[in-house]
Amino acid sequence: MKPTSVSLLSQIEGSWEAVGYGKFLQVTNTQLREYHSNSYGCIETADQSQAQLLKDYAYIELIDSDTFFASPAPFGNKWLFTRANPLSDCRDRQEANALTTFDFFDSFMRQHYPFFEERGMDWESRSIAARSALSFNSSDQQLYNAMYGLLKDLGDPHTGLYAALNDQLVHPLGIYPRQAMPMIRANSSNSHASDDNLFLNWIIGQLSSLETKMIEVGQVVDTTPFYWSKFLEIGYLHIGSEGGFSTSGKLEDEISGLESALDEALSDLADCEAIVVDLTLNLGGYEWLSQTIAKRFAMEAVHVHSKTLHNASQVPPLDYIVEPSSRVNYHGPLYLLTSDVTLSAGEDLTLSLRALPQTRHYGLNTYGAISNLLPKPLPNGWGLTLSNEIYTDFEGVVWEGSGIVPDFEYNVYKDGINLPHYEMIEGFISYIREQRQLTPHLRLYSIQGPAMLVNQAEPGSLLELQVSEDLADWSQALVWQYQEPTELEIDPENLGESTFFRIKEIK
Repeated sequence: MKPTSVSLLSQIEGSWEAVGYGKFLQVTNTQLREYHSNSYGCIETADQSQAQLLKDYAYIELIDSDTFFASPAPFGNKWLFTRANPLSDCRDRQEANALTTFDFFDSFMRQHYPFFEERGMDWESRSIAARSALSFNSSDQQLYNAMYGLLKDLGDPHTGLYAALNDQLVHPLGIYPRQAMPMIRANSSNSHASDDNLFLNWIIGQLSSLETKMIEVGQVVDTTPFYWSKFLEIGYLHIGSEGGFSTSGKLEDEISGLESALDEALSDLADCEAIVVDLTLNLGGYEWLSQTIAKRFAMEAVHVHSKTLHNASQVPPLDYIVEPSSRVNYHGPLYLLTSDVTLSAGEDLTLSLRALPQTRHYGLNTYGAISNLLPKPLPNGWGLTLSNEIYTDFEGVVWEGSGIVPDFEYNVYKDGINLPHYEMIEGFISYIREQRQLTPHLRLYSIQGPAMLVNQAEPGSLLELQVSEDLADWSQALVWQYQEPTELEIDPENLGESTFFRIKEIK
């Protein structure tokens, strides 16, 4: 990927489609315009400033005269654009009646949303019923109630509305953790408070009390809930967001701020025998930042997860390969802790860390909202966001909806929903001290040198070495019973340009 420049833009003049996203880009005289299309027509994106579009498409990789990739960062998620016919009859966002707006909304959802079954909704019948209650003259409030009612029942915080009602922007948070939320409601003395307000008050209280304690016993980043400290021989790293590491909000500044914070934290924790990575209060952020974090713990290049698109089989899967960072790193044992308040980019980070051989995953299922947001404009000036990407972990499992299941269950709410977070962590660290003799699950490896050291299996366990050239098809290379640290010799002449290995325990 190369930074977008006038020279690069001059090579992609014309009309382009981001396949699988319903998004079109027009490049004319090195100027960009963006549109969104569905079966009812197309709409121009609201913010057409060149500054914003160049931020969204900050990096470009030319494949040939009819294909290129674009991304806001030089690594991670990227969009495949193919040359397309120019769009016609595209409308600006303008006044539109309720039925037209609902039809655009419904079409975007049907075209791009892949998880109706996972979330237990018959969208077909529900959307028909919702539309039948509307007319051309329905009020904004009636239209909002019809659309928001459908989205709320999905239970997907990435799928929501941005609406203007009575000259105010309305956008419900829509985060309702399956285990935490009933406990938060039950412990609230305000029976009239909305779930959004109850959840926000609870998580702000938890983070505030943790920050106060960490200022006393550890280190904090002022602009985001990123804290670290030591519990004697065990390090503790709390990551509450994959964002907030800069004042500008620009992605490059966010990555730079995170890199500096990781340098400081991992330098302080370098002598720890193990580190607890706490994602239990992580509401997400940029997936590019989650990949940046994972690099600090990777010993080899590791395939951590893959992504495909709904209704776009012609787009090849995007495999996420985490490469080791050359900056301050940590390769000791990791104890990853999650909850149902681990979502979005926090789940991306969970998938990445789970793929590392030194990680053991404890806690509760994550939220199950992993896909990135796909924003769509609506013809009345409102906006829709939805999930459209299907993430699979390195073993091909889809966790959307259900949440990522830990290797070992640990109920972070066992002592009550309002227990100060630091006290919960103290209890967890006492628990894992008792479990330290257990060995991590063996995970996916890649190798660059002539040998692989296997030293984290339980004596007597039966292990299998598997090899792959494409991270999809795996073949057995060796089976042996582990007794002590073993160095597996790899013949360099038998290695392809990209040869990947994984070691799995045979149960």
